Amino acid sequence: MRLQKLIYGFGSLGPGSLFAFSGFYLLFFYTDVVQLPAAVVAIGVFVGRAWDIVNDPLVGWLSDRSTSRFGKRRSYVVAGALPLTIATILLVSIPEGQVGLAAFAWLVGTFVLWDAALTIVHVPFYALAVESHPAYDERTSIVSYGAVGALIGYAIGGVAVPQIAEQPDLLVEGYGLVGVVLGVLAGLTVGIAGLLLRERDAKAAAKDIALTTAASSLLRAKVYRRLMFALGASRVGLTVASASLVFYVVNWLKEDQGVASLLVGVLLLAVIVSIPVWRWVSERWDKAPAYRAGLATTAVGLTAVWFVPSSALSAAAVAVAVVGLGSGAHWIIPWSMLPDATEQVAGVQVGTSFGVYGVIEKLTRSAALVGVSTVLALAGYEGSGSIEGSALTAIRLLASLVPAGFLALAAFLMRGYPISRRSMDTHASAGL
Repeated sequence: MRLQKLIYGFGSLGPGSLFAFSGFYLLFFYTDVVQLPAAVVAIGVFVGRAWDIVNDPLVGWLSDRSTSRFGKRRSYVVAGALPLTIATILLVSIPEGQVGLAAFAWLVGTFVLWDAALTIVHVPFYALAVESHPAYDERTSIVSYGAVGALIGYAIGGVAVPQIAEQPDLLVEGYGLVGVVLGVLAGLTVGIAGLLLRERDAKAAAKDIALTTAASSLLRAKVYRRLMFALGASRVGLTVASASLVFYVVNWLKEDQGVASLLVGVLLLAVIVSIPVWRWVSERWDKAPAYRAGLATTAVGLTAVWFVPSSALSAAAVAVAVVGLGSGAHWIIPWSMLPDATEQVAGVQVGTSFGVYGVIEKLTRSAALVGVSTVLALAGYEGSGSIEGSALTAIRLLASLVPAGFLALAAFLMRGYPISRRSMDTHASAGL
């Protein structure tokens, strides 16, 4: 059993590196390295994100309905490994000299291809793991292994990429090498994991239910809807905090942008250290109370960020470490709670459920980013430098009290959450 969990953690490493790369560096690559016009990039990414919202539930629903000798989920993971490698390489291989419509077409085409390949692998991979470990606490256990693997990949995508790409006079070539390294890493890790993982009920397809019907059934279920509200609020808070970090470092701590990477490293290290702790807490308590405790800890850390004096980097690092210690709960517990909630909805399987959550996560993430940019604009922010007054206050609020408020809201929404270890055992013994 532990070997299977280690394999799952290994398979999570590659996708984790891709998520970090796309989150931290992809826009920079488009605008500053290839030097595409910002308007072209904005429209292209918008089109790509629109497709991104559609493909998550679609792939999850298709994997629910699939039957194969090789496995209903594993077949997607293994078949998608090589396309994911190729798509990642193409993503950062825009031919030199492309401008205008040609550049726009390349950006949109490669982004859509890359996102589709990642979704084909990622959604069935997560569904496979929790589906093959149906026990209440075992789900948290395997997700913990996956989170550690994803965090290692996240560190690779967030820390190693600049070391490859930011070489003098070799930016484009450097990012081309990044695409090869991360693409091969992602393809190998998920491909090998897909071959070695065992799949429970590999040939059992879901009932013949339309995607819209399945999604509607999930969202009509009170317990699932409540979980989505809580996870959406927490995602808004975490996205606002992460998007504001660089602004906070440059304008309040008076440090250069590279220090933001240092604080990200502190954050990730704290998350990794806290994961076994939150797994232990969820097994001793229940998932919902443990998640509430993690959200509260994160909110305390973010509140502390507000009280950090200007230029006090050490104090900021301590506050960020507290944020990381609390955030470990968010890395593991929601992914374990989703299948528990899905089992309360007749006729719907976890593939579709993960896909629906993917839509909600991406919508809330996008809304958070729009909110951050809007607040900065209204506060009169015009670029880093010697800013003061409302713009500086807005940055501090966005990096601290605002996200803390959203996490506190998420913790409040989880009060009295009805699914527990006891209720799941009762559900299983009743044969429902």
